[in-house]
Amino acid sequence: MNMEYTHKTDYFFFAHKFIRFLETYLQQHPDERVTVLNLNIMDDIFSHDFASTTVNLDSILNIVDEYHLTTNEGVKTLIHHHDINLKKHLLTISFNDDAVKCSQAGQAIHYPNVA
Repeated sequence: MNMEYTHKTDYFFFAHKFIRFLETYLQQHPDERVTVLNLNIMDDIFSHDFASTTVNLDSILNIVDEYHLTTNEGVKTLIHHHDINLKKHLLTISFNDDAVKCSQAGQAIHYPNVA
């Protein structure tokens, strides 16, 4: 019996953890607008929850895509685009430039509407 998938993933919790990681990452790499992360990093962020880093990853990232900031140009999502390459074990993230600048200036990221 395979016990790797023994519980339901808390998509919103993991999305929140990943947004917090990205906030710190963008503070440490202020000029970064496209980043490529090894999926092992995602495994660490998601506390080695196998389902979250495999079959549920795209669903979690779809929630992450909805986190946004209010910029001078209007409401902008932090992530412009993401791409998962399972063959190479890589996650490519393109950030929205205006949203990154606002985040780095200390503006709070707004959560997606869950209802």
